[in-house]
Amino acid sequence: MDTTNILLARQPIYDRELKVAAYELLFRPPADWKWDGDLATSQVIVNAFADLGIEQAADNKRAFINFTRQWLLSPPPFEPHCVPSKFWKA
Repeated sequence: MDTTNILLARQPIYDRELKVAAYELLFRPPADWKWDGDLATSQVIVNAFADLGIEQAADNKRAFINFTRQWLLSPPPFEPHCVPSKFWKA
């Protein structure tokens, strides 16, 4: 798959004071791409963590990523302690 046209989008999530509190990170494929939820989730993770860096992708705010059922059943390819603590809540 050619990844040069794959885009990572972020949707702001606002708090009660209408300040951006977090971002939902979203997969945006090329127009001719056949949808695959598992691949979309993996592309968001790769783009957010490896290509951009999660701090830049989420503008140093918390980040939310939609996980498919398969991704929920299989752990992500990183340990929770590898994600900066400001991006998750125990």
